[in-house]
Amino acid sequence: MRKRGKTHLESTLQRKIVRSAESEFRGEIIIWKAESSSIDGVPDVYMAVEGIGSVHMEIKKDPTSKPRPTQVFVIGKLRKAGVRTYVIDTWEGWLQILKELHEIRDVTKK
Repeated sequence: MRKRGKTHLESTLQRKIVRSAESEFRGEIIIWKAESSSIDGVPDVYMAVEGIGSVHMEIKKDPTSKPRPTQVFVIGKLRKAGVRTYVIDTWEGWLQILKELHEIRDVTKK
């Protein structure tokens, strides 16, 4: 049976993403990591950014790591509710999402 705790790679990627988001959206962001939850399957990181709204991120250690069925279910529910929800498994994946978030913010500021 697979251990459900965070791996070193996953924790490191998560920390880098949180620091990057805080730096990119300084003064416009509230961000937190879910340490534990009474709801199984909730994403790892939550942020609210002015001009973008709510963004939830499930962080995986690498591209071979897939969300568990409960995570897929919760992510689907969040997306249906209009919440931007991403599964991120590489730094490059985060950079692509970051670019998308900047584009969304730029459009809403016009």
